[in-house]
Amino acid sequence: MDDALRAQLDAVLAEGVAGTGVPGAAAGVWIAGEPWRGTAGVADLTTGDPYPADAFARIASITKTFTGTAVLLRVDAGDLALDDVLETYIPGIANGTEITIEQMLGMRSGIFDYTSDQAFLAEFDADPTMAWTPEQTIEIIKANPPAFAPGTAVQYCDSNYVLLGLIVEQLTGTTLGEAISTGILEPLGMSGTSYPTTAAVPEPHPTAYLPDLSAADPEHPLPFDNAAHPPTVVNEVNPAVSAGAGAMISTVEDLDVWARELGTGTLLAAETQRKRLASELMTGQSV
Repeated sequence: MDDALRAQLDAVLAEGVAGTGVPGAAAGVWIAGEPWRGTAGVADLTTGDPYPADAFARIASITKTFTGTAVLLRVDAGDLALDDVLETYIPGIANGTEITIEQMLGMRSGIFDYTSDQAFLAEFDADPTMAWTPEQTIEIIKANPPAFAPGTAVQYCDSNYVLLGLIVEQLTGTTLGEAISTGILEPLGMSGTSYPTTAAVPEPHPTAYLPDLSAADPEHPLPFDNAAHPPTVVNEVNPAVSAGAGAMISTVEDLDVWARELGTGTLLAAETQRKRLASELMTGQSV
């Protein structure tokens, strides 16, 4: 990787941070095993400290790729099949006798997304460290109608992966975090990645912010640029709230390892990896 390309990547990252208004970011690109790692912006709006290249950060929905892989490992172990139905493992959810594991993995289940429940959102916004249990997530799902009949549409839905995580726990007799650690992180040497059991993030980490999106105006079009409505610091979040849909923490370096694994599937049987990478065209559907 020559200096010109490195400079171009630095510029792209800096422009991305400036253009979106986020305080800072870290990124990595690996070409034929040769790395570029860059940072831009700041780790904290108050101190102005630069964004650390080795920062730990919540990886939000990238967690779903770990949960999904944990499910596929159980498929390879013969513990479940992709055409098993949800009712077998978590009874009482609408259409549960029709919804398959494969549909849940592919966001085609039609299950109600608990993160769209207004009462839940209000409670979480007020206190991201709030106590939470899987049973509460299931209660919200059961209290709301499904979005569509299983397999007829696509809708991004956190509920799918919370439930899939619970199924992994049933099959392994361990927590989802333990299943991911022993089945994925340890074999790949991903020591900077974790499924946390507390609300804290390891050091070093950037300050996490929740912008006040309702306060945007022509004078302050970017969500972190309005002193009259400063973003809220949310460094601590109860991982049980997002669970298998978004609880994990990682680093840029580890996510390089993970991206390669997702593409090569060294942990999975060849046929299972083929199915993971297969695409299904859902005409007229958005993700």
